[in-house]
Amino acid sequence: MKMREQRLMGLVMVILSGWLLAWAFAGQTPEERDVTAVLLTLPLGLYMVYSDELIIYGDALEESERELPEEDEPLSRRSRPAAQGPDFYRQAGASPAKYTTQSKMKGAV
Repeated sequence: MKMREQRLMGLVMVILSGWLLAWAFAGQTPEERDVTAVLLTLPLGLYMVYSDELIIYGDALEESERELPEEDEPLSRRSRPAAQGPDFYRQAGASPAKYTTQSKMKGAV
């Protein structure tokens, strides 16, 4: 399903590149004839159409591949990374005061 979506996006980019080229050839001034955008859209569109590799970013993982939290785990632990826990500084062997701004600013003012 994602490959089909990628190929359709690539086809849209190729069509957009053709439209930009037609628009630029009809221009009167050098600014209207600028086709710099085509240097990006055409190669990327062609790559998206003909590539066998999935390159679009998004929800590429299937539902079965996602890592879901345990049901009995409290919500506060599920949403907070382990490095920000209350015992992080003790586990790292440092005191929390070492990392505060106030301790670094003593005597500076």
